Amino acid sequence: MKKNLNKKEYLLWVNELISKGKTVQVKVEGMSMFPFLLGKDVVKIKQVNKKSLKRGDVVLFIRDEQLIAHRILKVNKSSIITRGDGNLKQDYPIEKDKIKGKVISIIKSRTFLAEQSLKYGSIIAIATPVTGPLFYGIGLGIYKIKTHLTNLFRTK
Repeated sequence: MKKNLNKKEYLLWVNELISKGKTVQVKVEGMSMFPFLLGKDVVKIKQVNKKSLKRGDVVLFIRDEQLIAHRILKVNKSSIITRGDGNLKQDYPIEKDKIKGKVISIIKSRTFLAEQSLKYGSIIAIATPVTGPLFYGIGLGIYKIKTHLTNLFRTK
């Protein structure tokens, strides 16, 4: 019998698997990593040595009972600064021990840019002051157009 996990159980399950050294596949939600990762894309996450983390890596952490995968902008002695590629602002600093894992590959993506974003992550991280607002604006525009067209052609 298949049991559907609620959000909290899912977070615990993913965290437990990664902490045991397992590689997990996680479905992306949201648009914070637009245009490189889109909702329903699937990424492979693996636990990594925190000392090996570097600018450009996409890491998984839990904040406010949500799994978040964002790109590292800066690595400090005990914390890191991350940002979603399509977000306007960087995230609050995250203690390194709060990092659950690193995106090591893209399993399923709707864009050819996904794999390239892992390969050229350090360049993307450097460019985020410009690209973050740009990607945010493009993503918001696409969302508004899609919503408008959906409402326009919705049958009653």
